[in-house]
Amino acid sequence: MMHTTLLTRPAPLLAAAAIATFASLAPAVITIGPRSILSNADYLSGARGQYIGRWGNYCGMPIGPRHFVAANHVGNSGTLFYNNGTSTVTAYNATFAGAQDDLAIWQLTPDSPSFTSWAPLYANSDEAGKGLTVIGRGTDKGAEVRLPAGTGQVRGWQWGASDGQVTGGTNTVTSIYTISGSPGLNGDYLYFEFDQNAGPTECIYSVGDSSGGVFIVDPVDGVTKLAGVNSLVDGNFSYTQNGTYFPAALWDARSFWVGSSGADGQFINPAQYPGPVPAGSYATRISSRMSFIRGIVPPTPTCGSADFNCDGDVGTDADIEAFFACLGGNCCATCPGDADFNCDGDVGTDSDIESFFRILAGGNC
Repeated sequence: MMHTTLLTRPAPLLAAAAIATFASLAPAVITIGPRSILSNADYLSGARGQYIGRWGNYCGMPIGPRHFVAANHVGNSGTLFYNNGTSTVTAYNATFAGAQDDLAIWQLTPDSPSFTSWAPLYANSDEAGKGLTVIGRGTDKGAEVRLPAGTGQVRGWQWGASDGQVTGGTNTVTSIYTISGSPGLNGDYLYFEFDQNAGPTECIYSVGDSSGGVFIVDPVDGVTKLAGVNSLVDGNFSYTQNGTYFPAALWDARSFWVGSSGADGQFINPAQYPGPVPAGSYATRISSRMSFIRGIVPPTPTCGSADFNCDGDVGTDADIEAFFACLGGNCCATCPGDADFNCDGDVGTDSDIESFFRILAGGNC
């Protein structure tokens, strides 16, 4: 199958409905098969929505005990509602910590408790060809899009009405797509196409939920990790150059015009493509922005490291102080949520203390 990228001129427009640009912001998830709405069980630890929180009308994903990420273009709602992998929702107030391109980082205010569960980050640059779990918050399918209009072959669906449901789907990273010359949207994106033959959970973004997440299972350790944040989707489309342009989830855009109006519409000529030309989705790539992220959110300590306060210096007096503070129940913002240092499920025991000092001495957890 030959491929053309329909996103030819992204524009930073912040709409909660159809946007007349080649790349529309504020995506959610439409699937080939029936809509897959997340249930309460999907937010439990180990389930597909375990790292998804509600950030105003959008999503946010915790990436450390005191920080979460969102799409920068969705703005600020002030409060993240998050389950921490449990059946109970907790409210967290936050302030803006920084942004790079369409990736924003938010920090919890001092009056908010720390997260107890957060998404590990996919830092490898080998995403192409890997499967994704995609979570978004928005529309079901709308009216069928047929070619010729109304009577011909089904090519996809228009976007339906927004209802705030959190939905999920799957896809595979087609390639890494880089945008330049568009402030606020520059940089690398994970690009994935809407393939009609990829199965019922194959998905594409639509309106209603920028800032959702795409997740990859790391083949090295088998851990599900946040690889991207929902940002852009291909469109809009029209049957004629000067006709009405509409947003749609198309698995084949041949013979359609893509753009915002007759003035900038571009024809997808079927003579140039022997196979379908699917629309695609674009997730802000985490691995390309790890230096920015780590400049704000230090890595959390793990069993096997004595950098307990996450300052980059291993086995210092500050690490010892941070460890004993956690034993006493006063974990700092960058410390782990408890003092289960040997990772056995028992918090603050003699064996935790022994493990901590054994690692300080160069041993192993």
